[in-house]
Amino acid sequence: MTQGLGLGVGAQVVGAIVERYTPQAARDLQATSAELAKSAFAMSDAERAKPVFAKAQELADQATSMTDWRHIWLVAAAMAGAVLVLFVLFFNDRQVEDRVRQDA
Repeated sequence: MTQGLGLGVGAQVVGAIVERYTPQAARDLQATSAELAKSAFAMSDAERAKPVFAKAQELADQATSMTDWRHIWLVAAAMAGAVLVLFVLFFNDRQVEDRVRQDA
């Protein structure tokens, strides 16, 4: 249950971070790319669909290059570091501590 909660919350937080560092122009390109890919999938002629797929991929690549991935990864790394600090500070195995005291 804890892992599921962490994954759920983490996905929401990371989604918000990616959205924050993705400019509107990149989102518009992603939307156009998705529409082109959708129309290419609907084509019955594979040869006619190839250039449409190529254009969709080109737009998707442009959108990806506009996203500020450096800041996205820095925020994610900082969050992971904060979780590590919290884990080190608040999670300890009291049974091991008791056994160490008994052995001493």
